[in-house]
Amino acid sequence: MLFGLSKVNIERLMKKEPIVFNLKDMGLEDRKVMIMYGETEQDIMSELIDEDHVTTKTKIHKEG
Repeated sequence: MLFGLSKVNIERLMKKEPIVFNLKDMGLEDRKVMIMYGETEQDIMSELIDEDHVTTKTKIHKEG
């Protein structure tokens, strides 16, 4: 699976307009996907908490 982001998408993300969709709309499992932008990972986490998408107890999976 490949997701590409155009310049317009990047500009929207930088305006704090996340891209949100559900994988089930593509015939896959029922999972919400949210793509957002932040200068740092901490900025992204702060915005997620501020918008009530996650809490400080949400489990985060990190690669590497």
